[in-house]
This record gives sequence, structure tokens and C-alpha cells, in this order.
Amino acid sequence: MGRVRLGCCLALWLGVAASPALSQGDEAIAWKTGPALERELAAPLSLTWHEREARAALGSLSRSTGVAIFLDRRLDPSRPLQLTAQQEPLRTVVVRVAEQLAGSVSLVGPVVYISPQGTAGMHAALAGKQRQAIGSLGREAQLRLLRTGPWQWEELTEPRTLLAALADEGGVRVVNPELLPHDLWPAASLPALPWVERMTLLLAGFDLSFELSPDGQAIRLVPIPANFAFERVYPLAGDGAAQVSKLRGLVPAAKIAVNGRQLRATASVADHQQIARALTDEPAPAEGAISPPAAAGKLDPGKRYTVTVQNQPAGSIVATVARQLGIEARYERAIGARLTTKISLSVQDVPLGELMEKTLGPLGLAWRIDGEELVIERAANE
Repeated sequence: MGRVRLGCCLALWLGVAASPALSQGDEAIAWKTGPALERELAAPLSLTWHEREARAALGSLSRSTGVAIFLDRRLDPSRPLQLTAQQEPLRTVVVRVAEQLAGSVSLVGPVVYISPQGTAGMHAALAGKQRQAIGSLGREAQLRLLRTGPWQWEELTEPRTLLAALADEGGVRVVNPELLPHDLWPAASLPALPWVERMTLLLAGFDLSFELSPDGQAIRLVPIPANFAFERVYPLAGDGAAQVSKLRGLVPAAKIAVNGRQLRATASVADHQQIARALTDEPAPAEGAISPPAAAGKLDPGKRYTVTVQNQPAGSIVATVARQLGIEARYERAIGARLTTKISLSVQDVPLGELMEKTLGPLGLAWRIDGEELVIERAANE
């Protein structure tokens, strides 16, 4: 029978309030780009974080590795992180951090961008769409809007100030700058990026993008369409034809193409989430996306668990169990609030049912496996 040992578990995956971007604050960092960045993301790393604030932890990780990490303002930079990694690739460590923040990870140029769940790859696709639009303009406009430059700002900088500076650098007029809400961001330093990618990152945290005027002299801020379609690549396992047929019925608006054992899907964020849940395996990285670590395995009735946690959120056990099973945890927002309750628990070599009962029972909660989801709900007798 398989046995799984869970130490200090991952923190609870919960939605959080908007927050400023991740502070880097060190202009002297030699940021890694290109092949050097890929090598660093694959390099093994060991660390232990206990109740480490996300912003400080990611800032330290970024400076020590030379990998620029940018945290979306919609994710909570003050969330305490619980993480132990033993010789794990840096990309895996970053994905595990993102999971604790209810986020996903992608690459926008040489920047590792942690954004809300389900958006991995979207912002790289947005920047790519803008590049195509710029490519149809004259050479002078292309030089302005594709120019590469470093990007940094001081503590408590307003995004509108950054918008004005980018507009000035790009030689464009912003028609409606008032659409960008007031906010204050911590100091940051990022590697050299093309103008179009800097503008994309600035606006992304506000669910905004921009449209260029036909002459390339002005931009208009616009909401990112809910149905904005971008491409991701997924591996096909088992009966690929049956999976594709199922997906075409599940997400009819998505454009799906098959090439050997790979599936290319151009779809909205919501449809990509459904596709990922419907497929047995974790999705492979799309352009601009960083893969999560491979799932440890599906439900195994013989698997037993040894867990010791002290004063940790109950949801950390739920999140880690879901990860071990290779499925997603699902619960209502009100139940998510209960899962923030801190518990202490020590069990040795117990089946999954006993572990979940000891974790959830005192909170008036129950659990069940529903397809590819670990569902947490109110107990029947509550």
C-alpha cells in the first residue's frame, strides 16, 4: 500500500483582495534572460519558509536567483507562506507558491508573472496580439512601441504615473487615463522589456488592455474581454479521439486542433479551466505559461497518510491532499472562510477518510470525491 507523508502543508487556496505588485527594489541585479533564465528555472533549489510573508519571500527568492518575479496586484502580498522544498526546480517552487496565493504562473518576456488562477498564458497572448497590431503600423511607430528598456519605480508610485511615463516614452497620448484606478505600488525593478510588454503588465492587474489608434499616435484603455481567446497546449493520453470529442461538446466555442499526442486549444480563460479539468493529465506549458509539477497520482484506496501540523489552516491539509490525488479542491466561499481555522493534528498511517474526518469534522464540514474534484461541503447534520 502506498504511503504519503505530509509535513508542513501548502497554505489554503483562497481568493484575496487586490494588492500592490511585488517589490524587487534592487537596480543592481543582473536579471537572467533567454537560455540563462531557462537554466535557472530548471535548477534545483532547497528552502524552508514558515509563516513567511509572500512579498518578502518572493523578493528574496527573486534577488538570490536573478529571476524577475512580478506579483499581480489582485493577489495578497501579505499572505504567510508555508513551504519546504528539497532540491526542487525553481519553476516548481514558484508554481507551489502561486498555488498558495490562488494564482497561476506564466512568462511575460523574461518576467515570471504570478496572476490569478486560470490566466496563465493570457497576458503573453495579449502582448502578442498587440505586437501584431503594432506590426501593421509604420516603421517609426514600430520603433517607438517595440523599444526595449529597463523598468523600475520608487515606493508608493501611482500606476497612473507609470502610465504617463510609458505614454511619454512610446510617444502616444492616452485617451482615457482616468479608467486606471488610483493605487499605490511598492518599489520595483524589472529587466529590460519591450514597451508593449511593460504596458501589458501595468494594465493586467486592473483587467485592462489597450487599443491603438490607426496612426499609432494614441491608445485607449479597454477592459480585457471576458471571451478573449488565447492558445494553450495540452498532452493527450489514452483515447485521444474520445477526449477531443468530449471537449468539443464541453467547450463548443473553443478552437481545438490535434497534432499527434498534443491538443492545441484556443479558448477563453473559463474554457481553458474546463479543458484542464476534463483532461487526465496536467496541461503542458503554452507560450508564456509555466507548467505546474506533475500530479502525484489519482485516488488510491490503499494509500495511507502520516500528517503532523501545528497551528496551521485546515485548508492547508485539503490543498495538499488534493495535490497528492492530482485533482482540484472545490468549495463555496463561506466554507473557504472556515478552512482558514488553524488546527493542530498528528496522525500516523491512516486512510484518507480518517485524515479528512479529523481535519474537517470539528469544523462541521464533510468531503467527497466528485470526478476530478475534491468537494468540501457542510456536514449533513449541521
